[in-house]
Amino acid sequence: MHSGLAQKIQDDGFALVQDSDGWSNVRGEPSTNSNILGRIDHGELIWCFLPNDPKWVPVFYIRETPDKKVGLYGFIHSSRLKPLSSFKEIPGKLEPDTKVTFQSDRVKVEIEEEKFDPVGISITKVKTESGFVLVKDINNKTVWGTDGTMPTAQYRKFSVVIDGKDVSPPAEAVEDLFEPGVKWLRTRVFHETGKNTLYITTLNGDGAGGYVAAFVFEKGKYTKRIVHAPY
Repeated sequence: MHSGLAQKIQDDGFALVQDSDGWSNVRGEPSTNSNILGRIDHGELIWCFLPNDPKWVPVFYIRETPDKKVGLYGFIHSSRLKPLSSFKEIPGKLEPDTKVTFQSDRVKVEIEEEKFDPVGISITKVKTESGFVLVKDINNKTVWGTDGTMPTAQYRKFSVVIDGKDVSPPAEAVEDLFEPGVKWLRTRVFHETGKNTLYITTLNGDGAGGYVAAFVFEKGKYTKRIVHAPY
């Protein structure tokens, strides 16, 4: 893996598994002699850390299904990864500090944030042994973006249009994601035009509550969301 690819992986964070075998091994150490911890299917999107070894990339991956969540942390050979910046990146325009728009000839993405509004929602709090009161969940969902404190910002709009068709993710795909930090321009949009696959990635959070998220749209339809706190 040359330095350019290492830089892309560092900058992008997310990368696609690309393996003609149909899957790629995740190993415990950066070596083909290391134990195989699991496999990740060809085409899956995973989070990558900055590689120290020229041939191996440390990765973190969570597969979410309706009934379980499977997490893998280990190493994948760099030849099996394709950074998202290999595809066309659609630049964003901030207007003003709370809204960003990404637009190309086929795609328009509008993302806007607003102050967190606790009215009409269910907030569960817990008290620690040391006496601190923390937010456990909101509307019975995990709170992404804070480290137990009350959120200050939430998504107001997350609109995606591809080839003139509204394919925006459902409300439940963004309602538990807080502290979007739109003004920091940490959201990126990549379009794999040949397969008409769109990837929206973002790095959000208040610092200690930092998380990464990716939204995938395939053949003009929203297909999945990936979210985790890898650090």
